[in-house]
Amino acid sequence: MEDDGTVWHYLGLLTGMAFIGSYLWYLIYPFGLASYPSPSVSNILVITAILLVVSTLALGFAKTRNERIATTMVSGSLGGIHGYMDIIFFTPGAGIILFAWIAFGLLLAFSVLAWMVE
Repeated sequence: MEDDGTVWHYLGLLTGMAFIGSYLWYLIYPFGLASYPSPSVSNILVITAILLVVSTLALGFAKTRNERIATTMVSGSLGGIHGYMDIIFFTPGAGIILFAWIAFGLLLAFSVLAWMVE
């Protein structure tokens, strides 16, 4: 094993991606804990989750100050919208836990990914 911490970077990336993947899997198959009014609402929730992942990835790779400001605003807006939908469509306790689950996964995966690139 290398001494520069590369193994820990890959482990952090794997853990973060596992959090994100399991969250998206849970959105697609909610096991009866979600009350979606229609199938299209379920699709909207999955699409906003994917957009949240992409916008956070863009934030991790932003180089200039203007890019970081713009991607922070987009990521924060999408995060707020998605967090609200998590709390509305799931029971409040489960919605809060699910949103914290994806937030931790995004933070872990893309911070490690940004460190690995440097």
